[in-house]
Amino acid sequence: MKTIKQIEKKIEKLKAKLKNKTICEDFGDKEIRELDLYIDMIYDYDYSTRQEIFSLKNNFFNWCGTYNGK
Repeated sequence: MKTIKQIEKKIEKLKAKLKNKTICEDFGDKEIRELDLYIDMIYDYDYSTRQEIFSLKNNFFNWCGTYNGK
């Protein structure tokens, strides 16, 4: 299982990677799947950690959807 800090670092790396890509319709889809694979089995985490992870994933998803290159 990954720690919250490890997941936050992974999200930052994915954001840095995305900032170098052209914005398109499915911008970030691959990276969202990559994050899901990195986290692995979400229900192996305790409830409060799961809530934090869901929040981080949701924020990353929203960032991908609203990123405009700036």
